[in-house]
Amino acid sequence: MMDVILVIRQMMADSKFVEAQREVETIFFLKDEALRKEALPLYLEILKAQNKRLPVEMIVEVAERFLQSDIDQSIYWMSFFPENEINRYFFLYQKIKIFHAERKGLTAELYQLISKFQITLFTSRVPVIPEFLKTFTLKFFAHDFNLGLQRLSLEIMIGDYETAESTLRNLMLSCFEQSSPRSTRTKLSHVSDILETCQQSSQLDIYRGLCFVYAHEISAKTDYKRIAEAVIFFDDFKFQTLILNLLVEIGLDEIASEYAVSVKESKEYNFVYFDKYFPQLKKFFVTLEEKAEIPKASALLTNDDIRLDEKVQRTATRSIDPVEHLDEESHFISMLNYQESTTAELLEIATSFIQSQMPRVSLKAADLALKSAENNEMYLKAAYLKMTSLLQLNDFRSALDLSIEASGRATSPEDVLSFLYVQAELFQKLGENKTAKSILQKIQNIDADYRLTKERLIRLNEI
Repeated sequence: MMDVILVIRQMMADSKFVEAQREVETIFFLKDEALRKEALPLYLEILKAQNKRLPVEMIVEVAERFLQSDIDQSIYWMSFFPENEINRYFFLYQKIKIFHAERKGLTAELYQLISKFQITLFTSRVPVIPEFLKTFTLKFFAHDFNLGLQRLSLEIMIGDYETAESTLRNLMLSCFEQSSPRSTRTKLSHVSDILETCQQSSQLDIYRGLCFVYAHEISAKTDYKRIAEAVIFFDDFKFQTLILNLLVEIGLDEIASEYAVSVKESKEYNFVYFDKYFPQLKKFFVTLEEKAEIPKASALLTNDDIRLDEKVQRTATRSIDPVEHLDEESHFISMLNYQESTTAELLEIATSFIQSQMPRVSLKAADLALKSAENNEMYLKAAYLKMTSLLQLNDFRSALDLSIEASGRATSPEDVLSFLYVQAELFQKLGENKTAKSILQKIQNIDADYRLTKERLIRLNEI
């Protein structure tokens, strides 16, 4: 086989293109597939050298062949695809261009190509969605609303209502979990419009009713019927949360309060979900007492605030009822054990539960964040939150051990002084005033004006 290919190449080198063409055509006539694959690119080169028209089918075949082995060769041959033939071979052409963009990492171009492909599938009423299209969309644009909306239209068009329901659920949740509140109503209105194209009655009607009321609020008595149908139909936690949020938005707080009882009984109930996406609903699930202010997440999670000043100390060392929220805290701790979260998410969770006066839960989240910290900054934030939780639990010895360990990771002078200051506070709480005084003296030697070091030294000397 290779001898024949070498002969053809030699003919091409000698500019004997007619003879080379005949030789390749003889190979095609013999129908030897392996030999044909090797000869086909040469055949196109021979035709190009003679300024002859390159057959579109052969361009596509060669381009597809090189998709996996040599993407640049595939792109090269597609550059000879005749523009006047693109519409005729649209789906083949678009498929190869999509693979080119994916292999080259051209995300913006890939997005445009996928969008155009899906729109053309819909307008052409093609009753199938290619598998490669699903794969690339999920791989690169799994949470893109516009592509998801196009996909939903296609699935409804071809009557794949089971897959359409899955796509629809993800779309609706993304409107709340990944969008700004200003765009939520508009997006849900678009979803409602797409669902209207469903020509037969199905459970998608329930989803459409929920989207419609969200987008247009209450405009007729039938809208209350839509809400009632959604309450009966949905038994999963996240969609129950959407209904609860809708009840609050349209001013039905009393009904929302009653419905919250059912939401809390869900097997998937997750208080952290409210804190992350629906903080306005937390009032239905936890009652906060009048307590001293605790620093907000933005304050807790910055390098400048990795310290415990007097304000935090008073809050953190309050008397804790050992049975307060015990069952609820155990529930949240159990969820944290089986729920995968990033370090950043764990830090947010720890902060939220510190603010909610649930130190055992915040301690667990901070400990998990400490173990998964990807860098020094994350580690120090997690250490601060864990120390705050330990202080709320009056576990001063563990907090001291952690502060000493964390200080070894501190690099900036401010962080080093902050952890030394924490250690002085903790030694004082443990009754070791001499050690506390020694640390405060060390801080003052480094920075005489650092925080309240001078005043604390004076008070300790008076003891």
